[in-house]
Amino acid sequence: FLKANAKEMALAGTPLEVRVSEHKPRATGAQRAVIWLVMEQIAEQYWSGGKQFSADIWHEQAKRMWLPDETSRGVKKWRYLPNGDRDLAMSTENLNRAEKSIYIEKLMAWAATDLNVEIRLLDTHH
Repeated sequence: FLKANAKEMALAGTPLEVRVSEHKPRATGAQRAVIWLVMEQIAEQYWSGGKQFSADIWHEQAKRMWLPDETSRGVKKWRYLPNGDRDLAMSTENLNRAEKSIYIEKLMAWAATDLNVEIRLLDTHH
């Protein structure tokens, strides 16, 4: 692809760029399942200001609190608007396997310690 297209694209003012980095495995389906299991349990067990919130809302809250400022792939957590407001630009899907493990640890500690939510993970050995 590079050999066939590099010269023509450079002449057109749109040169190609190649990046090489260490492979970091993507997150697993099991990790995604644990995140949503925790979110569902927070939604079921925790009341904030006399209200319960959905797992989707807790997911948004947790991402804002516990996602890293930048992933190993260079994805930044925030994008800034002209008026200075910041908007969440990162998703848990931007995390590699190791980053998602750290996120899950923080999430579970927060749920248990700050929210006093009892997290019950499924027992797959029975």
